[in-house]
Amino acid sequence: MNYTNLLNKFKQILNGSFLYKKEGAAAKKSHPERTFYEIFGKEAGLRLLISNFYQKMEDDPLAKDCLMTHEPTEENKIPESVREKLFMFLSGWLGGPNLFVEKLGAPKMMARHSHIKIGSIHKNQWLYCMEHALNKHQPPLNDQDFGRIINSFMALAERIQNSE
Repeated sequence: MNYTNLLNKFKQILNGSFLYKKEGAAAKKSHPERTFYEIFGKEAGLRLLISNFYQKMEDDPLAKDCLMTHEPTEENKIPESVREKLFMFLSGWLGGPNLFVEKLGAPKMMARHSHIKIGSIHKNQWLYCMEHALNKHQPPLNDQDFGRIINSFMALAERIQNSE
């Protein structure tokens, strides 16, 4: 899938016309008070999402530029410290324990990424890997919540981009 198609797919997701497993009306009412952290499966589910995310980045040539921004090992693997920082950040960002703030302070995502050139190609590849991880993970989200989480990931990726 090229990046234009990926962005069009995200636009379809936000408009509600996506190919993700949809749930019925009962599911829409079943967990209004649950956080995304809980819906994703708490720590175990979030670690699986992150594993799928980085596995895609490591294995897919379409994500090569994004992989290189993460300073991979000689075997082109994402360092465990990078995986752990994403886990800690997403934990709090999705409504779970605020581990990143507790251990590292305020996220300040733009400042923390300022030493890396992140252009639109990196942003699009990051979103491509996250879309893959979400589809593989299949968290039990209704259409509205799936759109909200995709929109949030897109906004996060936009904020971190610091070059064209």
